[in-house]
Order: sequence, then C-alpha cells, then structure tokens
Amino acid sequence: MKNTVLGIIGCLIAVYTAMLSLSVYNVCVRRNQMEKALSSVLQCAMDSYYKPNMYIVDKETVDNYEVKKAIISDLEERFTADGEMDAMVYVCDMQKGIISAGVEEEFDLPIGITKKISCKKIILADQPMEE
Repeated sequence: MKNTVLGIIGCLIAVYTAMLSLSVYNVCVRRNQMEKALSSVLQCAMDSYYKPNMYIVDKETVDNYEVKKAIISDLEERFTADGEMDAMVYVCDMQKGIISAGVEEEFDLPIGITKKISCKKIILADQPMEE
C-alpha cells in the first residue's frame, strides 16, 4: 500500500513537472515568434514604403494610414496560434522614416492559466544628414 501511494505521488509530480516545462517552453516560443514577426513586418514596411530623400512616390504622397493597415494585416496573417492577438501601430510617419508598433497576445497555457505577453518595436530609417 505504501509503495502504491508513493508511486501515485511520483507520477503526479512527473506530470506536474512536464506540464510546467511545456508552459515555460510555450511562453518562450511565442515571445520569440512575436519578436521576429514584428521585426520582419516593420523592416518589410520600411523597405516597401520609405524612400530616402523622396517624399513623393509615384506622384502621390505615401498615406500613413494605409501603411498602418498593411502592417496590422501582415501581423494578423503571421500569427496563426490559438491565442487572441492585438496589433497596434503607435507612430507611423513615412516622411521622417519612423514606425513604432506593438503586439499583445493572450493565450492559455497547458497548466490551465491564461498568460498575456507583449512586444513593442521601433524602426528608424537610416539616411545621411543633408548639408
């Protein structure tokens, strides 16, 4: 009887340790995915919409609202996990070459608790100073 109880307690500890390890791994993977996706989306948007020393593209000014929409839609396409993702663009000024965006995701861990993580990035265009 004593060995049975010890065996059951040992199994419960093993299962709890496995679930805790999966939860930590899940958070690390999602945070890494979030940072890499946000970085690549911002870099892609800067490469596509910003031209150094040119404020006019195809005889029309670059619409910051359309850049915001493109960034948010691209971020939503990249996150296919089961969590609730919210993308925000804080600053988007293509004339100055500044984009600041953030992603917030809420998801359930294997343990059963809900976790919320967020990531914010700023990208600046590198251009030489005009003399």
